[in-house]
Amino acid sequence: WQKRRTEIANYYIDRLKPYTDLVLPNKKCTSAWHKFVIKHPARDTIKEYLKNENIETRIHYPNTLDNQKINFNRQCLSLPIYPELTDSSVEHITQSVISAIKLIS
Repeated sequence: WQKRRTEIANYYIDRLKPYTDLVLPNKKCTSAWHKFVIKHPARDTIKEYLKNENIETRIHYPNTLDNQKINFNRQCLSLPIYPELTDSSVEHITQSVISAIKLIS
């Protein structure tokens, strides 16, 4: 499962990095890729677009104890990254994120 999550994360990174900020783990760490988080000012619009494409997303930790991070949290959206995702599903998710961002721009 871990290998598959890493494959999906690497695919997302390669394809999405030109379009949006990514919340990536510290390079000194080995990530379990429990979550894959993108960061975009139009997070809610992207979330709605993906919902219409039958892609379930999550907003993790919507409230923080540190109010300085509140704007950061309002921009974060977790994409699906479970190991059972097929390659075609990962491609659909990726292309849908890119399409949503292009519509906003």
